[in-house]
Amino acid sequence: MESKESPQQAADADTQTVIKCPNDNSATGDTDDSQPGSHNQAETQDEEMVKLQSILKKLKCSEFENCVQVVDDLMKKPQILHSDVLHLLTAFVDRLPEKEESKPATNPSSSWWDLMYPYKVRVHTVVTGQTFGAHETMLENLKGTWTMVEMTSLAECDIIIVFCPITSRTGSDVEAVKRQAAVFSNDKPVVVVLMYHIRDEEFSPGGRKWFEDPRCVLEVHVLFHETQRGLLQCAQNDQAVREIQGELYRCSKSRWCPL
Repeated sequence: MESKESPQQAADADTQTVIKCPNDNSATGDTDDSQPGSHNQAETQDEEMVKLQSILKKLKCSEFENCVQVVDDLMKKPQILHSDVLHLLTAFVDRLPEKEESKPATNPSSSWWDLMYPYKVRVHTVVTGQTFGAHETMLENLKGTWTMVEMTSLAECDIIIVFCPITSRTGSDVEAVKRQAAVFSNDKPVVVVLMYHIRDEEFSPGGRKWFEDPRCVLEVHVLFHETQRGLLQCAQNDQAVREIQGELYRCSKSRWCPL
């Protein structure tokens, strides 16, 4: 006598996707228990099928429900080809939600220059001697930062940069800078660049601080020579540029705020 499925069994069969494993012979009763490890292999396959059914059930409740049939067809094949895997991945990719392109917040009157340099600092420079163009090279290097550097007059500037070539003795040249009325006649911050005329990239000027005035917020040492196109390419000069850039950033103001 043929057994009939109960209503509950029929309902359960309709709610799950049946996946057949081509290598699973347990359903036909062909499992050969005499082969070593065959029992463990069958248990592993059963566990994998349970996990697969659980994953497919979750997929049915997601935007990937159309991929369930693709997986079902793939598992029924005796041999899986690269094209089959490609078809499966394509089905998943096609169902991925599209991401909205993020657009940077822009000011209606802003230009690309404003967006690239959102902060600016107004600088006034004082040069006390011959630099063979080295101070101009340094200014160009300072403009390489994302903060916009604008050269202005002493009255309009945010910070003063003094380029002081050492032509005789450091002490006497420093005293000449201190006597510059345009430098220390106001409360604006001052950066002093002591410039040593030398070709030795390993030259060390020492660690002495020459300016004790609180308005002198930074004192750096650089090396230059007319035979080296002005400013030497060395670690000493690179460090000086980074330190000055940091001080310029601290003095900078937002381009979106009243200056």
